[in-house]
Formats: sequence, structure tokens, C-alpha cells
Amino acid sequence: DTTIYLFGTVHVLRPEIQWLNGGIKAAFDRSEELVVEVVDPPKDVMANAIMRLGITSEGPALSDKLSPEARAKYQQVMTEYGLPWQTFERFDPWIPAITLAVAPFTRLGYSG
Repeated sequence: DTTIYLFGTVHVLRPEIQWLNGGIKAAFDRSEELVVEVVDPPKDVMANAIMRLGITSEGPALSDKLSPEARAKYQQVMTEYGLPWQTFERFDPWIPAITLAVAPFTRLGYSG
């Protein structure tokens, strides 16, 4: 007696893509409840969380944790995408990893 729509999330799209239309919009309109994997917090809340959870104030810098070969490749790829690797030296590895995962899409005109 219940219809459930399962919709996978897309985290980056080109700005001109209008995804909430047609069958997708109809399913959303018919739904009584929406359950999401994560609540999207305001940007300032997210920035504060990243600063609180993603910065390492002690220990070696990020690039010092890498082998010489991995460090060279990391710095090269960051530079290729216009990302100053030095800025990420005190961050936990997950922050530059996410940044690098999104960088190719950003270069192609996608937006979060």
C-alpha cells in the first residue's frame, strides 16, 4: 500500500542542468516524506566544522607524511588544478582528497 522512490544523490552538476523536472519532480510532488542521507548545513556551519575536524595542529605537515614519490605527484596534481598545496599542509588528508576529487568536475564547469 506504499510507494517508495529511491533517488541517488548527485553532488555536482553543470549549472544549466534542470534536474528537478518531469518524472523526478512528479515523484517528489507525490511524496509525503523526504529522507536524506545528510542535512546540508549552512556554509558557515560547514566551514567551522571543517576547520574544527580537519586541521592537524600537531605532528608533521601533510606532505611530510608522504613518500618522496607520492609527495612529488601530490604537489604536481595540486599545482595542475591551481590548488596551492602549501595551504593544505595542516589539514587531514581527507580534505585535499575531497578537493582533488571535485577539481576535475569544477574544471569542466560543474558546481556543488
